[in-house]
Formats: sequence, structure tokens, C-alpha cells
Amino acid sequence: MAGKDYWGLPGWRLAFIMVALVSFIIGILVYLYSTDPRRIPGNHLLDDDDYERLHLSSKDVLPPTSIWMDSWVAMKSVMKVKTFQIIVLQGIIGSLPWTAIVFFTMWFELIGVLQH
Repeated sequence: MAGKDYWGLPGWRLAFIMVALVSFIIGILVYLYSTDPRRIPGNHLLDDDDYERLHLSSKDVLPPTSIWMDSWVAMKSVMKVKTFQIIVLQGIIGSLPWTAIVFFTMWFELIGVLQH
């Protein structure tokens, strides 16, 4: 795929576009069909989650009205946890080589190692 053209696009570029398209479709499906448990009426965990989030971010502040601000407050409160920071850093460093290994086959094709 890497050394050929498809519909006027190089194969490597088409691979990136296909991955982006699949990711976009999955994102739309998650947005349309998933339910945030914090938004379910009658959820008894709502009070505890909101209290913890507000306690970690800043005391005596009313919950933000916007979903974006709510997400920002939640992200800031989670990112303050040192063990979570270490887990995220380890995950980023550990996933980088595997991300590159996915494209080894195309690279081998481009340099002429794998020939049909």
C-alpha cells in the first residue's frame, strides 16, 4: 500500500486518512450513543462526584454551568493527583514505540525490502 497510488493519493497518505476517518466515526458514535452517568436524573452518585470534584479544584465554588467548564474543572482536579500524572507519563512513553511499529510494513515496502 505504501508504494502505490490510490485515487491520486500516495498509499501512506491514504492510510493516515483512513485511520482519521475511522477515529472520527467512532467519536461521533460515542457522542451520540453513550450516556454520561453524571447527567442521569436520580443518580445518587451525582452529589458525591460533584462534591469531590469541587473539593479538589477549589472550595466554596458553585458548579460551572457549561459542559466545557465542567470538563475543564474535572480534568484539572484529576491532573493534580501525582500518581495519575506518573501513570499518564508512563503510558505516553510506553506507547510511542508501538505507534511507530505499526508503520514498519509500509516503510519496508518503500525502501524495497518487501517486494511482491
